[in-house]
Amino acid sequence: MLHHSTSFILEICCYSASDAILAHASGAHRVELCSGYEVGGTTPSIGAIAHIKSECNIPIYIMIRPRGGNFCYSQTEKKTMLLDIEAALKQGASGIVFGALDAEGNIDLSFSRQVMNMCNNIPVTFHRAIDVCNNYIDGITNLAELGVSCILTSGRQSKAISGLDNIQDMQAAAKNKIDIMVGSGVQADNILSFAKIGITHFHSSASMIEKHNLPAHDYAISFNASLHNNELSIVSAEKVKAMLAQLHGFF
Repeated sequence: MLHHSTSFILEICCYSASDAILAHASGAHRVELCSGYEVGGTTPSIGAIAHIKSECNIPIYIMIRPRGGNFCYSQTEKKTMLLDIEAALKQGASGIVFGALDAEGNIDLSFSRQVMNMCNNIPVTFHRAIDVCNNYIDGITNLAELGVSCILTSGRQSKAISGLDNIQDMQAAAKNKIDIMVGSGVQADNILSFAKIGITHFHSSASMIEKHNLPAHDYAISFNASLHNNELSIVSAEKVKAMLAQLHGFF
């Protein structure tokens, strides 16, 4: 396993237990475990969490998101999210990842406070809901005051490399009270662009598409808007190691 630096964090977004185990073996410092690849991440299964915890000794952060789409949740969805947090923590989750906005597009502070109370000093990341939040600079201050430890952002752009200016603004607003973690399209050939503006937390899926040989009839119907039936998005060990090499050279 690669040396783990304490001066930066490389978190790998994983959509399966297999991905998480591979990311761990490749030297990742932390895993964000999700399900729902086709909608950008939803709450993973309890079985996946339990299996990874038995195999990996790096922090495992659990995505809490009941569905794809927007981040304004009903009371039923919020109750589900709180129960999922409770279940994840019982399985030994190292951290929780969530995001919630109100009907006006601002951070849902009331629900965020409930999440923080339930997590009870377990680290919490507020995910890319911040990128579609109306008052995102004020939101950073509010989240820091609530005790959220990290914000995942692409700088309000589809890909983080296009959001460098906004990421710098967010870094300034954080005032070292909350970590700004950059994600979306982060890879070895651009990761130092973020390091050079002071970012020390990096998030990447480090993914590649693996093709499987299947009988011809299995291609007739597609069950995923993003992938064909014979395709699977998996973590690439080479991509993880390439990013780590860049970061170790910089830090």
